[in-house]
Amino acid sequence: MHKRTNTPDQIIQPTSPDTGRFGNQRGFVLVLSLWMLVVLASLGLAANVLSRTDIGITGNVKNSTEAFYIAEGGLQRALAKVSTSPSWLGSLDDTANAFGDDNELGNGSYTVSVFKDQPTVGAIRVVSVGHIEHSNASATVEAVLSPTGFPIFDFALFNCGELTLSTDHEAKVEGGHIFASEDITLGGPDADVEVEEGNVYTLGSVTLLGESAVKEGNVFANGNIHLGSSEDPNVDGNVLVGVNKSGAGNVSGTVLQGVAPLPVTNWCSGTQLANNVVTAEDIQHLRDTADTTISGDYIVPGGTLIAYTGVVHITGDFITTGDVDLGDNITFVVDGNVELHGSISGDDDGDDEDDGDDGDDGDDGDDGDDGDDEDDSDDSDGDNYVIFLVPNGYFSVEESGDVEFDGMVQVGTVNADGSDITGGDITVSGDAELEVEGSLLAINGDTDTTDGHELKVKHHSVEAEDMPQGYFISSWRRN
Repeated sequence: MHKRTNTPDQIIQPTSPDTGRFGNQRGFVLVLSLWMLVVLASLGLAANVLSRTDIGITGNVKNSTEAFYIAEGGLQRALAKVSTSPSWLGSLDDTANAFGDDNELGNGSYTVSVFKDQPTVGAIRVVSVGHIEHSNASATVEAVLSPTGFPIFDFALFNCGELTLSTDHEAKVEGGHIFASEDITLGGPDADVEVEEGNVYTLGSVTLLGESAVKEGNVFANGNIHLGSSEDPNVDGNVLVGVNKSGAGNVSGTVLQGVAPLPVTNWCSGTQLANNVVTAEDIQHLRDTADTTISGDYIVPGGTLIAYTGVVHITGDFITTGDVDLGDNITFVVDGNVELHGSISGDDDGDDEDDGDDGDDGDDGDDGDDGDDEDDSDDSDGDNYVIFLVPNGYFSVEESGDVEFDGMVQVGTVNADGSDITGGDITVSGDAELEVEGSLLAINGDTDTTDGHELKVKHHSVEAEDMPQGYFISSWRRN
């Protein structure tokens, strides 16, 4: 047997007490500990910074939120102001501070700017900026406030029925269109009827007689047109009819017959009416919020000044028996009929007459003094309106009445969903005269002046601010 012998290189050396399998680790542990201390210190510092940042962010968010609600407060105040005091708008130009120094709310204040730069009639743009006291925080909201109603047809005369303008003297319609769902007759043996700067539309036929003419306007009829007037031309414009032209009268423009599809839309459908007139729901709202309610018939004797203003709701008929004057802007909601006997005029005209008598009659002078204050304001504003809303009855000027006012007559109405169209006729009879700067709308009836002396309608749309109404926020954004 051989005995194994180790060489010197193969001899295993004893392990030093200071040396392990991986050598000396004391330096590594020290470095690792220092790194851990650095990391922990960094984390602590970051936590402190984040904590301070969170506190700052929380404060900024709180201030920004509070500034937003203050800005909303300014916007809501403007909405309430314009809804309850429409005249407020008249006192404002585009302004950067509608409420001046009266603008504090909570821990800050708001600055409200009102701009009349919207294409919709009566709408305004409101910008409200909320500020926090002792802070740079602010918030801005912007909204368009639109009137709740009432879009008015762009017509001088509108009839869901027949239209007959055939007085014993003259009738004149200026600056607006004419529509009837049935036949239109302009003129007669003794009648001189002029339609200036407006078109004539009908679902039926049009007849021109006497010395009648459509000047600077066109005629559109789904039926026929008869040109029997002695005026030359009968129509100073174009004629488009669904059937035929007859008569010897001339047309300055083009005449098209047998037009298809038919040229005139039925604007008397319930849906069309509901979108364009004062609806039954609107009228009920006016009843509910009327400034004055008169139960039963309201019969006004001659020599009376009707001094009401705002909305006057009459549950019966409205009848004048002589010459009367009207006060400032009035909207009559009459559940029955309107019969005007004698003269009636806006307060401007009536007061002017009283003023002329001041030197002759002490009583008239007293009356003039009573009206002078109102008259002065009316002269400066020039917007004294009278509006008649007659949802169920008729509107008539009778006997020797001479009725003159700025405003609108709407006879009839319709539900907001287009159902239940109601209303009666508009008539001028008995040598009476009716002159309106505005519109005559017969929603479910005829307009007939055959027995009257004179009718004049100088059209201009009743503007939204002239109708009693509220406002709503039609668009909103946070800037």
